[in-house]
Amino acid sequence: MNQVATPQASTTERHEPHSAWQGSVVAKAHTLYRQLADLEAWAKAASVPETVLESMREPYYALLDELYQQEMPLSKVLDTSDIVVRLDGPSLATHTPKASLVQYVFQHVSQQMKTLTKVIAGFQAGRFPEEFDLGMTSIARGSLVIGFELPSLQNNDGGNLAESSHKAAQTLRAVLQATTDTADADTNFEKLKTIIPDSATRYAAMNAVANLAPSGKRGITTFALGGKLVNPVGFYTLTTENRKRVRKAIADETKEIPEAITLTGTVREIDLDSRRFNLRNIEGDAALNNVKCEYGAEFDNEASDLLDKKIEVQGIGKYGRMGELVLVDVRGVDVV
Repeated sequence: MNQVATPQASTTERHEPHSAWQGSVVAKAHTLYRQLADLEAWAKAASVPETVLESMREPYYALLDELYQQEMPLSKVLDTSDIVVRLDGPSLATHTPKASLVQYVFQHVSQQMKTLTKVIAGFQAGRFPEEFDLGMTSIARGSLVIGFELPSLQNNDGGNLAESSHKAAQTLRAVLQATTDTADADTNFEKLKTIIPDSATRYAAMNAVANLAPSGKRGITTFALGGKLVNPVGFYTLTTENRKRVRKAIADETKEIPEAITLTGTVREIDLDSRRFNLRNIEGDAALNNVKCEYGAEFDNEASDLLDKKIEVQGIGKYGRMGELVLVDVRGVDVV
Protein backbone atom coordinates (compact mmCIF):
# COMPACT_ATOMS: atom_id res chain seq x y z
CA MET A 1 0.00 0.00 0.00
CA ASN A 2 1.42 3.37 -1.02
CA GLN A 3 1.86 5.90 1.73
CA VAL A 4 1.14 9.58 1.11
CA ALA A 5 3.46 12.11 2.80
CA THR A 6 1.65 14.33 5.31
CA PRO A 7 2.06 18.11 4.82
CA GLN A 8 3.62 19.89 7.80
CA ALA A 9 2.53 23.27 9.14
CA SER A 10 5.14 25.99 8.68
CA THR A 11 5.28 29.79 8.36
CA THR A 12 8.65 29.76 6.60
CA GLU A 13 8.72 31.41 3.18
CA ARG A 14 11.19 33.55 1.29
CA HIS A 15 10.52 37.28 1.34
CA GLU A 16 12.36 40.29 0.06
CA PRO A 17 14.71 41.66 2.74
CA HIS A 18 13.45 44.60 4.79
CA SER A 19 9.88 44.24 3.52
CA ALA A 20 7.07 45.98 5.41
CA TRP A 21 6.21 44.25 8.67
CA GLN A 22 2.53 43.84 7.83
CA GLY A 23 3.40 42.49 4.39
CA SER A 24 5.60 39.86 6.01
CA VAL A 25 2.78 38.74 8.31
CA VAL A 26 0.31 38.59 5.42
CA ALA A 27 2.79 36.52 3.40
CA LYS A 28 3.08 34.04 6.28
CA ALA A 29 -0.71 33.80 6.45
CA HIS A 30 -0.91 33.14 2.70
CA THR A 31 1.64 30.36 3.10
CA LEU A 32 -0.49 28.75 5.82
CA TYR A 33 -3.64 29.02 3.70
CA ARG A 34 -1.88 27.29 0.82
CA GLN A 35 -0.63 24.58 3.16
CA LEU A 36 -4.16 24.08 4.49
CA ALA A 37 -5.41 23.71 0.91
CA ASP A 38 -2.69 21.14 0.22
CA LEU A 39 -3.69 19.31 3.40
CA GLU A 40 -7.33 19.20 2.34
CA ALA A 41 -6.37 17.84 -1.09
CA TRP A 42 -4.07 15.23 0.44
CA ALA A 43 -6.72 14.15 2.97
CA LYS A 44 -9.32 13.75 0.24
CA ALA A 45 -6.96 11.67 -1.91
CA ALA A 46 -5.99 9.53 1.07
CA SER A 47 -9.59 9.20 2.34
CA VAL A 48 -8.61 10.56 5.75
CA PRO A 49 -11.56 10.56 8.22
CA GLU A 50 -12.95 14.01 9.08
CA THR A 51 -12.16 13.59 12.77
CA VAL A 52 -8.51 12.90 11.97
CA LEU A 53 -8.39 15.75 9.47
CA GLU A 54 -9.78 18.17 12.03
CA SER A 55 -6.98 17.36 14.47
CA MET A 56 -4.45 17.86 11.66
CA ARG A 57 -5.86 21.31 10.95
CA GLU A 58 -5.27 22.49 14.53
CA PRO A 59 -1.53 23.39 14.15
CA TYR A 60 -2.38 25.60 11.18
CA TYR A 61 -5.22 27.29 13.04
CA ALA A 62 -2.94 27.89 16.03
CA LEU A 63 -0.31 29.53 13.83
CA LEU A 64 -2.95 31.70 12.14
CA ASP A 65 -4.31 32.77 15.54
CA GLU A 66 -0.81 33.78 16.61
CA LEU A 67 -0.29 35.77 13.41
CA TYR A 68 -3.54 37.73 13.67
CA GLN A 69 -3.69 38.15 17.45
CA GLN A 70 -0.01 38.87 18.16
CA GLU A 71 2.16 39.48 15.09
CA MET A 72 -0.32 41.58 13.08
CA PRO A 73 -0.95 44.17 15.87
CA LEU A 74 2.80 44.40 16.43
CA SER A 75 3.51 44.76 12.70
CA LYS A 76 1.00 47.60 12.43
CA VAL A 77 2.72 49.48 15.24
CA LEU A 78 6.15 48.89 13.67
CA ASP A 79 4.98 50.02 10.22
CA THR A 80 3.27 53.21 11.39
CA SER A 81 5.39 54.40 14.33
CA ASP A 82 8.56 56.47 14.23
CA ILE A 83 9.64 55.07 17.59
CA VAL A 84 8.46 51.79 19.12
CA VAL A 85 9.26 50.52 22.60
CA ARG A 86 8.74 46.93 23.70
CA LEU A 87 8.99 45.99 27.36
CA ASP A 88 9.23 42.54 28.90
CA GLY A 89 9.32 41.40 32.50
CA PRO A 90 7.28 40.03 35.41
CA SER A 91 5.31 43.28 35.77
CA LEU A 92 3.93 42.70 32.28
CA ALA A 93 3.01 39.03 32.64
CA THR A 94 -0.67 39.85 32.16
CA HIS A 95 -3.04 40.82 29.38
CA THR A 96 -3.97 43.94 31.36
CA PRO A 97 -0.82 45.78 32.51
CA LYS A 98 -1.33 48.19 35.41
CA ALA A 99 -2.39 51.64 34.30
CA SER A 100 0.32 53.22 36.43
CA LEU A 101 3.02 51.26 34.57
CA VAL A 102 1.64 52.18 31.15
CA GLN A 103 1.42 55.84 32.20
CA TYR A 104 5.00 55.71 33.47
CA VAL A 105 6.29 54.33 30.15
CA PHE A 106 4.43 56.95 28.11
CA GLN A 107 5.70 59.81 30.25
CA HIS A 108 9.22 58.41 30.58
CA VAL A 109 9.84 57.86 26.86
CA SER A 110 8.16 61.15 25.92
CA GLN A 111 10.24 63.09 28.44
CA GLN A 112 13.55 61.60 27.28
CA MET A 113 12.73 62.35 23.63
CA LYS A 114 11.54 65.88 24.40
CA THR A 115 14.64 66.67 26.44
CA LEU A 116 16.97 65.37 23.73
CA THR A 117 15.02 67.22 21.04
CA LYS A 118 15.26 70.49 22.92
CA VAL A 119 19.00 70.07 23.42
CA ILE A 120 19.43 69.57 19.67
CA ALA A 121 17.18 72.54 18.94
CA GLY A 122 19.05 74.75 21.41
CA PHE A 123 15.95 74.86 23.63
CA GLN A 124 14.01 76.56 20.83
CA ALA A 125 11.85 73.54 20.02
CA GLY A 126 8.65 75.09 21.28
CA ARG A 127 5.67 73.20 22.65
CA PHE A 128 5.23 69.54 21.71
CA PRO A 129 1.87 68.82 20.07
CA GLU A 130 -0.50 66.22 21.52
CA GLU A 131 -0.04 63.97 18.48
CA PHE A 132 3.48 63.18 19.67
CA ASP A 133 1.89 60.17 21.41
CA LEU A 134 0.64 57.71 18.82
CA GLY A 135 -0.92 54.99 20.95
CA MET A 136 -0.41 51.80 22.90
CA THR A 137 -0.93 48.13 22.01
CA SER A 138 -0.68 45.29 24.49
CA ILE A 139 0.67 42.42 22.41
CA ALA A 140 0.88 39.35 24.62
CA ARG A 141 1.47 38.10 28.11
CA GLY A 142 4.85 39.32 29.25
CA SER A 143 5.10 42.11 26.65
CA LEU A 144 3.92 45.67 26.20
CA VAL A 145 4.43 47.54 22.93
CA ILE A 146 3.96 51.29 22.54
CA GLY A 147 4.35 53.34 19.38
CA PHE A 148 5.20 57.03 19.14
CA GLU A 149 4.75 59.35 16.17
CA LEU A 150 6.97 62.41 15.87
CA PRO A 151 5.84 65.73 14.34
CA SER A 152 5.79 65.48 10.55
CA LEU A 153 8.56 67.16 8.57
CA GLN A 154 5.92 68.10 5.97
CA ASN A 155 3.98 70.07 8.57
CA ASN A 156 5.23 73.63 8.47
CA ASP A 157 3.76 74.25 11.92
CA GLY A 158 6.30 71.79 13.35
CA GLY A 159 9.20 73.97 12.26
CA ASN A 160 12.31 73.56 14.34
CA LEU A 161 10.54 71.06 16.57
CA ALA A 162 9.85 68.58 13.77
CA GLU A 163 13.38 68.66 12.35
CA SER A 164 15.00 68.49 15.78
CA SER A 165 12.81 65.58 16.94
CA HIS A 166 13.80 63.53 13.88
CA LYS A 167 17.46 64.33 14.51
CA ALA A 168 16.91 63.26 18.12
CA ALA A 169 15.65 59.85 16.97
CA GLN A 170 18.68 59.40 14.71
CA THR A 171 21.01 60.45 17.53
CA LEU A 172 19.30 58.01 19.88
CA ARG A 173 19.81 55.27 17.29
CA ALA A 174 23.58 55.89 17.19
CA VAL A 175 23.87 55.53 20.97
CA LEU A 176 21.66 52.42 20.98
CA GLN A 177 23.91 50.84 18.35
CA ALA A 178 26.98 51.65 20.42
CA THR A 179 25.67 50.15 23.65
CA THR A 180 24.08 47.01 22.17
CA ASP A 181 26.90 46.06 19.78
CA THR A 182 29.18 43.90 21.91
CA ALA A 183 31.48 42.91 19.05
CA ASP A 184 33.49 46.12 19.34
CA ALA A 185 32.38 47.32 22.76
CA ASP A 186 35.72 48.88 23.72
CA THR A 187 35.68 51.48 20.93
CA ASN A 188 31.96 52.00 20.26
CA PHE A 189 31.60 55.02 22.51
CA GLU A 190 34.82 56.51 21.16
CA LYS A 191 33.31 56.32 17.64
CA LEU A 192 30.28 58.26 18.88
CA LYS A 193 32.46 61.37 19.07
CA THR A 194 32.73 61.29 15.29
CA ILE A 195 29.09 60.38 14.72
CA ILE A 196 27.80 62.95 17.26
CA PRO A 197 30.50 65.64 17.40
CA ASP A 198 28.53 68.05 19.60
CA SER A 199 29.42 67.07 23.17
CA ALA A 200 26.21 68.42 24.73
CA THR A 201 24.04 66.50 22.26
CA ARG A 202 26.11 63.35 22.73
CA TYR A 203 25.86 63.65 26.51
CA ALA A 204 22.08 64.18 26.34
CA ALA A 205 21.59 61.18 24.01
CA MET A 206 23.72 58.89 26.17
CA ASN A 207 21.87 60.07 29.25
CA ALA A 208 18.51 59.38 27.54
CA VAL A 209 19.54 55.80 26.71
CA ALA A 210 20.83 55.26 30.25
CA ASN A 211 17.51 56.49 31.64
CA LEU A 212 15.48 54.31 29.26
CA ALA A 213 17.41 51.12 30.06
CA PRO A 214 15.70 49.14 32.83
CA SER A 215 16.93 49.66 36.38
CA GLY A 216 15.47 46.35 37.59
CA LYS A 217 13.21 48.09 40.11
CA ARG A 218 9.89 48.10 38.22
CA GLY A 219 9.66 44.46 37.19
CA ILE A 220 10.92 45.29 33.67
CA THR A 221 13.81 43.11 32.50
CA THR A 222 14.25 44.39 28.93
CA PHE A 223 13.44 47.70 27.25
CA ALA A 224 13.71 47.40 23.46
CA LEU A 225 13.48 50.25 20.94
CA GLY A 226 12.65 50.09 17.25
CA GLY A 227 10.42 51.90 14.75
CA LYS A 228 10.89 53.59 11.39
CA LEU A 229 13.39 56.17 12.64
CA VAL A 230 15.24 54.08 15.24
CA ASN A 231 15.48 50.57 13.80
CA PRO A 232 13.17 49.73 10.89
CA VAL A 233 14.24 46.06 10.79
CA GLY A 234 14.06 45.10 14.46
CA PHE A 235 14.81 46.26 18.00
CA TYR A 236 17.78 47.41 20.04
CA THR A 237 17.32 45.62 23.36
CA LEU A 238 18.46 47.29 26.58
CA THR A 239 19.00 45.52 29.89
CA THR A 240 20.41 46.57 33.26
CA GLU A 241 23.87 45.74 31.89
CA ASN A 242 23.42 48.24 29.06
CA ARG A 243 22.39 50.83 31.61
CA LYS A 244 25.66 50.26 33.48
CA ARG A 245 27.69 50.46 30.25
CA VAL A 246 26.23 53.81 29.25
CA ARG A 247 26.57 55.25 32.75
CA LYS A 248 30.24 54.25 32.77
CA ALA A 249 30.77 55.77 29.31
CA ILE A 250 29.21 59.02 30.50
CA ALA A 251 31.45 59.07 33.55
CA ASP A 252 34.51 58.37 31.38
CA GLU A 253 33.62 61.12 28.93
CA THR A 254 32.80 63.88 31.38
CA LYS A 255 34.60 65.02 34.49
CA GLU A 256 33.70 67.49 37.18
CA ILE A 257 36.00 70.26 38.33
CA PRO A 258 35.59 70.39 42.13
CA GLU A 259 36.06 74.17 42.24
CA ALA A 260 32.91 76.17 41.58
CA ILE A 261 32.52 77.86 38.22
CA THR A 262 30.86 81.27 37.96
CA LEU A 263 29.31 82.54 34.72
CA THR A 264 27.36 85.69 33.96
CA GLY A 265 25.02 85.79 31.00
CA THR A 266 21.42 86.02 29.83
CA VAL A 267 18.78 83.28 29.99
CA ARG A 268 17.15 83.12 26.56
CA GLU A 269 15.51 79.68 26.69
CA ILE A 270 14.40 77.58 29.65
CA ASP A 271 12.83 74.11 29.90
CA LEU A 272 10.99 73.84 33.21
CA ASP A 273 10.18 70.16 32.68
CA SER A 274 13.79 69.02 32.33
CA ARG A 275 15.08 71.78 34.67
CA ARG A 276 17.53 73.19 32.15
CA PHE A 277 18.23 76.57 30.63
CA ASN A 278 20.64 78.08 28.11
CA LEU A 279 22.95 80.84 29.24
CA ARG A 280 24.01 83.12 26.39
CA ASN A 281 26.06 86.28 25.89
CA ILE A 282 28.59 85.02 28.45
CA GLU A 283 30.72 87.82 29.85
CA GLY A 284 34.51 87.58 29.85
CA ASP A 285 34.84 84.55 27.54
CA ALA A 286 34.16 84.97 23.82
CA ALA A 287 34.52 81.20 23.29
CA LEU A 288 31.51 80.50 25.52
CA ASN A 289 28.52 81.52 23.47
CA ASN A 290 25.88 79.08 24.61
CA VAL A 291 26.21 77.16 27.90
CA LYS A 292 23.65 74.61 29.04
CA CYS A 293 22.83 74.71 32.74
CA GLU A 294 21.01 72.08 34.81
CA TYR A 295 19.39 72.94 38.14
CA GLY A 296 17.70 71.03 40.95
CA ALA A 297 14.19 71.11 42.39
CA GLU A 298 15.25 73.72 44.95
CA PHE A 299 15.25 76.33 42.16
CA ASP A 300 11.79 75.47 40.79
CA ASN A 301 10.05 78.48 42.35
CA GLU A 302 12.42 81.06 40.89
CA ALA A 303 13.30 79.36 37.58
CA SER A 304 10.26 80.61 35.65
CA ASP A 305 11.22 84.22 36.44
CA LEU A 306 14.73 83.90 34.96
CA LEU A 307 13.74 84.09 31.30
CA ASP A 308 15.43 87.02 29.53
CA LYS A 309 17.15 87.98 32.78
CA LYS A 310 20.86 88.63 33.16
CA ILE A 311 22.06 86.30 35.89
CA GLU A 312 25.17 85.03 37.61
CA VAL A 313 25.35 81.24 37.87
CA GLN A 314 27.48 79.41 40.41
CA GLY A 315 27.91 75.69 39.94
CA ILE A 316 30.06 72.69 39.07
CA GLY A 317 31.27 72.52 35.49
CA LYS A 318 31.18 69.23 33.59
CA TYR A 319 33.84 68.99 30.90
CA GLY A 320 34.53 66.64 28.02
CA ARG A 321 37.86 64.98 27.39
CA MET A 322 38.95 67.83 25.12
CA GLY A 323 38.35 70.29 27.94
CA GLU A 324 35.11 71.67 26.51
CA LEU A 325 32.39 72.74 28.94
CA VAL A 326 29.50 70.29 28.52
CA LEU A 327 27.12 71.77 31.06
CA VAL A 328 26.93 73.43 34.46
CA ASP A 329 25.38 71.78 37.51
CA VAL A 330 23.79 74.86 39.07
CA ARG A 331 24.32 75.43 42.80
CA GLY A 332 23.38 79.10 42.97
CA VAL A 333 21.67 81.80 40.88
CA ASP A 334 21.63 85.58 41.34
CA VAL A 335 19.85 88.08 39.11
CA VAL A 336 22.34 90.80 38.16
